[in-house]
Amino acid sequence: MISKKKATVAGVIGGILMVALLIMIAGPAETLNALKSAKVQYILLAFLVQMCISVLYSLRWKVLLETVTKKVSFFHIYLISSFGYLVNILTPGAQAGGEPARAYVLSKVEKLPSSRCFASIVVERFYDVISYLLFILIGLIMLFRIYTPGVLGTVFILGGIFIIVFLTIIAIYVSVDRRVSLKLLRMIFRILRNIKPLVNRVDEWAAKAENTVEEYSRSFRRILSKNIKKNVAYSLAIRMLEILRLYIILHAFGLLFGVDKVVVIFSIIVLSMLVPSPPAGLGVVESAYLLTFKLLGVKLSTAAAIMIVDRFISSAIPAFIGTVCGYYLGFRLMNNKLLIEKGISKQTNCKV
Repeated sequence: MISKKKATVAGVIGGILMVALLIMIAGPAETLNALKSAKVQYILLAFLVQMCISVLYSLRWKVLLETVTKKVSFFHIYLISSFGYLVNILTPGAQAGGEPARAYVLSKVEKLPSSRCFASIVVERFYDVISYLLFILIGLIMLFRIYTPGVLGTVFILGGIFIIVFLTIIAIYVSVDRRVSLKLLRMIFRILRNIKPLVNRVDEWAAKAENTVEEYSRSFRRILSKNIKKNVAYSLAIRMLEILRLYIILHAFGLLFGVDKVVVIFSIIVLSMLVPSPPAGLGVVESAYLLTFKLLGVKLSTAAAIMIVDRFISSAIPAFIGTVCGYYLGFRLMNNKLLIEKGISKQTNCKV
């Protein structure tokens, strides 16, 4: 059986090879020349926009969390968000591994109930899905005005939208309705009771889990019902800044597309991220870039150069920042653990 680590490494290697193949098709020399022709001031401006996006993500999460908790440190929120992004892009498929990691680390750093942390993240994903859907629908309307995709293209687009909507409705229904959550949980524990090594511990786990589900469901309903206007504003601002980043990068290469075409490109790239893929969507997302730009009459070498710059700014740099944040958080958590252990040791010695 292949371990998760080996599968991730294999996925990364496969994705890199796919990207290399796409660049070979576009022409390495032509792609390099296109990269050299890019206006540096626009690239730097796109980088600043990406930093603003990261800050807005952290601010929105802070607003969501403070609905059910005490004041939380923006610095910690930013660090944990950046680390969560790193874990997300290293996770194959849906790229959602960073969400449990964020909830766990936040609960340890800020000493918060993990159920509340996770509830805030689920609500955050809900706002993301709604805002993404809005711009995807706008992009599709504009796409059908520019170009009529074939049957397969239409099925892919509509299928992607259906998957997003269906999973969102299921997640909200399970989160809001405590009874459904508990039924699902009890069904899982009934299955676990059939595994002999776990029989003696299942009842203990079930009691703790039911309390956690109760807390999670209450927190989810409260977070979802508070600060709606502010959270919608944050979510729409994030999407518009993502589109602006792409718009600026296109300008860096002399492509003066209208906003309608930029929204079309953005929508197709977002939909491509739904396709089961290696970590960071390597190979799949890049293919979507090239096909979309080819559709809009852009040279493949220019499209490949745009793809490299956009992925570097939107994925590689945040991943590097997430790595630094992850090391800092790991060091902090390790120090906290040592302090707790020392405190327990001192108490024990005093009693003796």
